[in-house]
Amino acid sequence: MVSTDTVIGVVGAVVLAGAMVAVFYYESQNPTLDSANAVGEGALTFDVAWNMTEMPGQANGPELNAQTSPSQEHELTVPSFTTNVTLTLVWTDNDARPQQLRSGPDTFRIVVTDQDGNEICRQEGANPAGGEGRLTCAYTNSSVEQPTTPRRVRGNDTADAQRQLDEAVGGAMTWTVTVTLVSTGEQAPNQLPSQLPTDRTNAYRLDWTINHWMAELSPP
Repeated sequence: MVSTDTVIGVVGAVVLAGAMVAVFYYESQNPTLDSANAVGEGALTFDVAWNMTEMPGQANGPELNAQTSPSQEHELTVPSFTTNVTLTLVWTDNDARPQQLRSGPDTFRIVVTDQDGNEICRQEGANPAGGEGRLTCAYTNSSVEQPTTPRRVRGNDTADAQRQLDEAVGGAMTWTVTVTLVSTGEQAPNQLPSQLPTDRTNAYRLDWTINHWMAELSPP
């Protein structure tokens, strides 16, 4: 005959096992509640929040010469989890002062390639006579969604935790932006005195905006 104490012991064990399963399931669905799910090593545990961030940038290009040095390469750092990149090439033609030079509008080309050499964008065009030229490359990755992990990271201090978080998230990509001065326009010696100089060079500016999901730490 089974004693009352034995029955109570069995029932208690079943209830305890059920409770442990429930806790395990709850924590697996809510990893932020369990510091064991944090990445990295260290004495402190930081919460991680994923926020959409806009990162603007700008670079001034050199004076390109259509005959001797027509092209210039720039490296563009693109973070992980990037959703959009907008890159604009801007220049002002020296022919905005037609009384000083004797050639037409300038033509530029911009080519963007990723870290594997795949072409992402190519644009070419001339500025309106006497005006500012602009070429824009736009990239969108609609498959990138808001990340959900990691939700916690360990570290001995904020800087150490940030370093380990960056390692867990993965490195940024490096794109190459090639700017070329294709042409400085047709010369027009019959329109202006031939002794005036010919426009053969032009500088430029690159403006960009990068939208990406960024992991940010909260104090422990």
